[in-house]
Amino acid sequence: MLDDWGLLGMDAQTRTDLLEMNNDRAGRKATAFTSQLPIEHWHEWIGDAKVADALLDRIMQNTND
Repeated sequence: MLDDWGLLGMDAQTRTDLLEMNNDRAGRKATAFTSQLPIEHWHEWIGDAKVADALLDRIMQNTND
């Protein structure tokens, strides 16, 4: 569970760690995000378009719209 997602800034090491953690869990374990930050602002907040795309792809791949 990642609570208050987007509340604090994200540096390069945090982006790398989050992407690695998410890759390890993808398709095997659930990860829940709670946030007041709209999804359309995640790219800007994450600060690296490639990492943001990868994270969002993995996070959103098994969601139900």
